[in-house]
Amino acid sequence: MTRDRRTVDPEVLEKVRQVMTEHFAAQTFHNVGIRDICKAARVSPKTLYKYFGSKEDLLLACVERDLAELTEITRQAVGEYPEDPMAQLLAVGRTFFNFYITRQDVARIVFLNVPAIYWVNQASQAQTDFMGLIHSALVQGQRDGTMTSELDPVVLTNVLAGAANRLLAAWLISGTGSEEMLAHFEATYRSFFEGSLRN
Repeated sequence: MTRDRRTVDPEVLEKVRQVMTEHFAAQTFHNVGIRDICKAARVSPKTLYKYFGSKEDLLLACVERDLAELTEITRQAVGEYPEDPMAQLLAVGRTFFNFYITRQDVARIVFLNVPAIYWVNQASQAQTDFMGLIHSALVQGQRDGTMTSELDPVVLTNVLAGAANRLLAAWLISGTGSEEMLAHFEATYRSFFEGSLRN
C-alpha cells in the first residue's frame, strides 16, 4: 500500500503517539494490533494506513520526534569537545544512555519493537543524523592522527552503535539498575577506545 505523503494532523499523530508508546512499552511488536491502537486513539485503521502504510512505519513516526531530540542534545554534548574526538565519542555514549534511561517507554519501542531492518536501512532521518555524529568523530580522529586509520569509520560506526543498542536492549530486558549499566558502559567503552582506536 502506498503511503500518503501529506503531513498528518499533528493532533492525530500526538494522540496516536501516546497510545503507541503505552501499548509498545507494555507489549512486544507482534502482540500489539493496529485495531487496538485505533480503538484507544479513536482513529480509523484507514486513517493510519493512509498516512503511514504499515505498523513499522507508524512506530518510526511515533518516535521520530524523540530521536530528533536525542540527536540535538547529542550534537550539543559533542560540541563541547571540538578538538577531542575521543571525548566526543564518550559524550555520544553518555548522552545516548542517559536519554533512554529517562525515557524507558521510548527505549522499549526503539530497542525491543522496531525491527532492525528499519535502522539498517536508515529509515529515520534523526537516526541517520545521530549516526553521523559518531562517524564524524571517528573521521576527525583519523584525520588528526589521534585514532588509528586502519579501521573503516563506516564499519566502526555500525559496530559502536550496534554494541550500544545491544547493551540497552539487554538492560531493558534484565531490569538491571541504570547506574550499574552506565558503569559497565563507561568501563567497556573507555577500554575499547583506548585499546582499539588510539593511534
